Amino acid sequence: MPTSKVLRSRSSGFTLIELLVVIIIIGIGISALMPKLAKNGIAGQSREDVFSSLITEQLKNAEELNRQVCLRGEKGSSAMYTEEKKKLTPASDPIMSADINGSPSTGGQYVICFYPDGVFDQFDLTDSSGRVISADPITKTVVIR
Repeated sequence: MPTSKVLRSRSSGFTLIELLVVIIIIGIGISALMPKLAKNGIAGQSREDVFSSLITEQLKNAEELNRQVCLRGEKGSSAMYTEEKKKLTPASDPIMSADINGSPSTGGQYVICFYPDGVFDQFDLTDSSGRVISADPITKTVVIR
């Protein structure tokens, strides 16, 4: 009777353990990089850029509607709301105090208005870490100090 030899060939490829080790190493690397990538704010933008684009958007809205539009914020929160109740979160830390046009806002809310002629309220927002977000309506610049 003929004997048949069973030939076993080792298939090339990776084992499940090898794949898991590589995935874990990649995950550790990504988790180490995420705080550095997200440090500057929304989608990696600097906070100045986020507030500058917010100002540009609201001035455009005011011009299109040909009327004043306002953003409202609550102290102790990082969120701001448009008149349509759309939530915006331009700051990463909660805003603790707000000076609008050189006067401290009283109460728990603050309001920043934008006008169709391209002007907006000057504001200084102080967040929970003590940083001050200042916007100048004349130069349309935002500085964080």
